Amino acid sequence: MSFVLLLPIGFIAVFIAIVMAFVGMRKDAQQRKDAARRIYKRMKTFMAVGIISLVLGLFGLSREDEPMDKVASVTEVDEAIVFTTEKLTELEKNLLTDYHDNFSMTTWYQKELKLEISKGDQGYYKLSLHTEMPESDESKKIADKMTHPFFGLVNANGAMLQGQVDMIEVYGKGDKLLLSVKNPLSK
Repeated sequence: MSFVLLLPIGFIAVFIAIVMAFVGMRKDAQQRKDAARRIYKRMKTFMAVGIISLVLGLFGLSREDEPMDKVASVTEVDEAIVFTTEKLTELEKNLLTDYHDNFSMTTWYQKELKLEISKGDQGYYKLSLHTEMPESDESKKIADKMTHPFFGLVNANGAMLQGQVDMIEVYGKGDKLLLSVKNPLSK
């Protein structure tokens, strides 16, 4: 028997107990003490059945959300997700579109930006941002500012790559590594 069926039974029993309490109070007011005692005894039984049914029903609802077999840990789930090449290409296009749509008015925006998603360490993915910036301290500051929105896009609730990107690397002219930043949400 499903625990969910106990919820309506519990509500009905509690409702009956409340009605019986009012009837018992009326009998009590009319000085029919024996009738009132019988009603109160039945009311206590209905109340107990109702409360137990409600508790078991609610407990059963919370238990049905959990799988009965072993619950996988977060790291096991993270390592199990593998995207196809087509899906990675689609994600690259979506991330670049979001970047261009949302950050084109910033001072650190790079119009000529190529994004590549590749397999990184321990089953995680790595984002590589290829720019035309020369190697300099100013370029490294801009590169650092560029990583924040991309981490926001991949760490957002509901994002396809949520919890899957471990590192973002920003490259400048001649594919020189300007900056490599570890995801603040990864372990």
